[in-house]
Amino acid sequence: MYAAILADENGNAVGGGNDPAAEIALCAVNKAADIRNLVSTPLPDDVMRRFDRMNAEGGNPVILSYNMAHRFGFDVGDKVRLLMATHLGILPLDGTFTVVGIDSTVTSADFLAFLPARCT
Repeated sequence: MYAAILADENGNAVGGGNDPAAEIALCAVNKAADIRNLVSTPLPDDVMRRFDRMNAEGGNPVILSYNMAHRFGFDVGDKVRLLMATHLGILPLDGTFTVVGIDSTVTSADFLAFLPARCT
């Protein structure tokens, strides 16, 4: 897992960059089936297919946790950016990511984003 900051399509950190809830954990997976062992509520098959199809086509799919999507108003089809904190400062991961699903597991610590391993 990697630490990151969720941003809108234009690269503006959600919560004005001052909201600790905008800090998320990135979980890199090779395929959507890998997520099944990481969540307590299974992802719907259509979400898994969208993730795998976009990944195979070279796109940047992302599945956001329910709390993250709900708190900041993201929905399926929205574009987001993921910003990584490095020793060089805050740097965006390459390109924008398309929200292909929302993980409905609801816990107090579900600020997660699942993305293809090739994107990290």
